[in-house]
Amino acid sequence: MKPIVVSDAELAFPANVEHLVPPYEEIPEIYKKNNPWDKVFSEFFYNQNKNNVGLFPKEGIDPKLAWRHISCVMGTYSIKHEHKIAGCCYLFDKFFREAILHFTYAPGEFKSLLTGYTIELKE
Repeated sequence: MKPIVVSDAELAFPANVEHLVPPYEEIPEIYKKNNPWDKVFSEFFYNQNKNNVGLFPKEGIDPKLAWRHISCVMGTYSIKHEHKIAGCCYLFDKFFREAILHFTYAPGEFKSLLTGYTIELKE
């Protein structure tokens, strides 16, 4: 699966996103309950933590296209919230291989949102 190009208008007013996310019934169960990508969704959706999360795309995925695609789904009111969460988790998993959270209180320290491991990056 590859990201779909989303126009600026679609991103600003994501009214119809059915072409961007699978029907809820077709999303595997693993994405509908607690899964590692839930944390990533929460950081972006609830915490508005866009600057402290790093997403690492899978090979062949344009990260900007992938982020616009997922952002459009996150911003819509046209699907139920449960569908939105499961769909975004599914899309994150298809487009990205890792997500890290930068600790603002510990420079150079990062935490994988998928595994929970802390990584220290030295200069």
